[in-house]
Amino acid sequence: MKNRDEAREQVRQVLMQVPFATGCEVTEETRDGFVVRYELQGGGVETLEAVVLAQAYPAVVLRMLQAREAWRGYPLVVSPYVSPETVRLCMEHGAGCMDFAGNCRICFGTVYIAEGGHRNKAVRKPRRPGVFSSTTPISSTILRRLMQNVDKPWKLKDLSQTLGCSIGLVHKVKTFLCDNLWAETTPQGIRIAHVDELMQAWAREYATAPQGIRRFRTELTPEQLEWRVNEVRSRSGIRCWFTGATAAAHYAGSPRPAVFHGHIYPFRVADFARECGLAEVAEGGNVVLHLIEQPTTLADATEQNGSLLVSPAQMYLDAEDEPTRALALRLVAKQ
Repeated sequence: MKNRDEAREQVRQVLMQVPFATGCEVTEETRDGFVVRYELQGGGVETLEAVVLAQAYPAVVLRMLQAREAWRGYPLVVSPYVSPETVRLCMEHGAGCMDFAGNCRICFGTVYIAEGGHRNKAVRKPRRPGVFSSTTPISSTILRRLMQNVDKPWKLKDLSQTLGCSIGLVHKVKTFLCDNLWAETTPQGIRIAHVDELMQAWAREYATAPQGIRRFRTELTPEQLEWRVNEVRSRSGIRCWFTGATAAAHYAGSPRPAVFHGHIYPFRVADFARECGLAEVAEGGNVVLHLIEQPTTLADATEQNGSLLVSPAQMYLDAEDEPTRALALRLVAKQ
């Protein structure tokens, strides 16, 4: 009941901000929401049917939109928190959506309301399981294994046995991915369904976590530095995995970028910089070292022509330019 009361008030506030709106009232309560009569200048009247959801997971919203044979008016999904994936899904199905902070997208008749950026003080954003986090290594490893071959379906039992983790944790990851429509269950098992949307969500989450970075300068050319990096690894065992545009150049067989990007364990940075002749700088520089928090970042890394490369998925997360992201996405999707 509290959610409904808050939803009704939020709907009224948002709709009445339209300059030519003259009235907004709830005319009927339904099993999962309410019907709104919306009056506009000149005698126009619109009807909206709001559905109030405690959690607006894309899969939940999609089932709800597809199950309805008919709506009493313009469909409006109202929930404490609405994810970007849910907003996009509602747009595709001709429905509106709104959270309790007033963030919304509503479009019908002559009315168009798009609000974003309001801090949601009513509730905390639902806590994602550690699927996207390197600090929860097992869940992260499950996701990375699924991303290594997005066309391969996995039985939960097989995935559990392969990775040596509990089937319960695999099920939690599967539920999270399927709730957001990033994965689907088939008779053969779970498989990734929407690579681009999953990578975009992963990158958004990745960007919110503080990433340890150290910057350096070198007089070596990109080719000379890469040779030195590989020589240091063979001589002293200090490993550095190429990422971002540097890894992209190897995957694509293209010229090396001016700025080198690599992943390295924090305790090896000082020795690595000394061996490679790097001078640390406060900002800028042409060598950027991303500090590894957990080994799961490298769970899907590979070696190519004597150089260590992060996976295309990690390359996407570290990318600073659109061409690198586009290449990484093609590699992940095997396009």
